[in-house]
Amino acid sequence: MPLLPSGAPASGTVPPALDGHVLLQVKTTGPAPLGDVSPVDGGLVFCGRRAADNAAEALREDGFTGPVLIDPSAYERHVATPERPFVTGQGSLLAEDGLQEELERQRERKATVALTPTAFLKAGDRASLEAVAERASDLGGDDVLLALPLDMDWLRGSRHHDLIALLPRIALPKALILCAPRDPLSSMSAARNLREVISSAPGIGLLRSDLAALDAMVHGAGFAAVGDSASARHGPVPGGRGAPRPRRDPAVLFPRALSYHYGETLATAFEGATEVPRCHCAPCREWGAAHGTADGLRPLTSFTDSADRADAHRHNHAAWSMIWDYVMAAPDENEAARRWGLCCERALPTLSAANEAAGRPGNPLKPPPALRVWAASRGRSRRR
Repeated sequence: MPLLPSGAPASGTVPPALDGHVLLQVKTTGPAPLGDVSPVDGGLVFCGRRAADNAAEALREDGFTGPVLIDPSAYERHVATPERPFVTGQGSLLAEDGLQEELERQRERKATVALTPTAFLKAGDRASLEAVAERASDLGGDDVLLALPLDMDWLRGSRHHDLIALLPRIALPKALILCAPRDPLSSMSAARNLREVISSAPGIGLLRSDLAALDAMVHGAGFAAVGDSASARHGPVPGGRGAPRPRRDPAVLFPRALSYHYGETLATAFEGATEVPRCHCAPCREWGAAHGTADGLRPLTSFTDSADRADAHRHNHAAWSMIWDYVMAAPDENEAARRWGLCCERALPTLSAANEAAGRPGNPLKPPPALRVWAASRGRSRRR
């Protein structure tokens, strides 16, 4: 059930193959739960320098039949300028236009929709953003998707008003990618502004995200993607300013709290506690059965090492998929928005109770700022 109101004008803003889908975004295929992804309402997005190779390998081995995107991730290394908003290879004898050739390469790799190799759009650089929009007007068809990799500071202050003014004028299907050294929605104002931007361009996509993808879907997005790892849940900033060092322990989704926490953080917080959070998702039930736990479930405190990474990724995907299945089972879009709002409202006291159960000073399990925004309102901006 797409969450865009029925009867709303499509105007080419949502590729039909992606309409209503929440995809899994993957940077490193090794621990990714590719085999768990639904081809019906899910899909795969491959990003990073090896995106095309990883996609070709995964599709060859697994025979996935759902929608697939190949994100060339030019924004990881290049900053957009008005003269060069896209970064491509040189044209060849077969195609003078390097952009068209890049899109064709993705089609040859079996991408359902070809994603533009847009460079990183610095906050406030309206000239480069307009150059992207102008060049995109020369492209067309349901199988081209305009990538808009934005510096997180586009969501600070009033800069997002430039996005709100420009995005509805771009007829080509498009998707936002938020770029930051860490969480791009690290403030409540950024989360609120993202909602405004999504609502201003109904049908737009949100790629390389976390649970913000689900919030976007109930506020007018046509499709979205949740990253299976921390590096796939936001785009980096070219040059890697302030990027954190990789950790051995994986990030683990605490489902009822709608938040990710590192495995060691959870293990340390609940060390010595009489009760620890446990998970009911299918992969965690499989683990519980194999390890003979009393209730057949897996404790969220058990993902503490790099050896647990693949299990954590399976758990994360299964957990947010269960949440989204519950939202999507609603009979209409208003009830879907209400269900998502209730999940968010209940997440905050869940975290408070977990901190009390852990008995650690300083409340180590912090709610993400965006969660407070999601929990504050059940409403949704309708597609106009």
